[in-house]
Amino acid sequence: MYKRAAEQNCLALLQLCNSLFKLTQVHAKILKLESELHCYDTFLFNSVIKAYAETTHSKTTAICYYKEMLSHGVEPNNYTYPFVFKACAGIGDLNLGKMVHGSVLKLGFCGDTHVLNTMIHMYCSCENGIAFGEKLFDEMSKMNSGVR
Repeated sequence: MYKRAAEQNCLALLQLCNSLFKLTQVHAKILKLESELHCYDTFLFNSVIKAYAETTHSKTTAICYYKEMLSHGVEPNNYTYPFVFKACAGIGDLNLGKMVHGSVLKLGFCGDTHVLNTMIHMYCSCENGIAFGEKLFDEMSKMNSGVR
């Protein structure tokens, strides 16, 4: 019950973030809650990753939290990957994007349209990634039309 209240509190705080300063304050609050609860869950990590991925100068921090999520054995879900791909696109890290793409394939989220769209955007945003983005787009178009 306390864990759910903490999650709702964090979500409410994140929704109020409209500046990097406020995000930093919320981040400190989340770290405090995390250390008190010793709980790691997908929702909490997704919230933090999303907040950093959407902040102009914090894309690398979003990636760090994704890696921390994995190191704690917390399994990403279909909401995680669009935020991570957005961060990869923001820093232009094609190799990292390819590794995350592999994780998407491994966990079976390759049929999720939102995940695929953000993956295509990531490839097209990275230097030397446009060909990968085009190929993925063509494959996605074939899947949607039923043509194999």
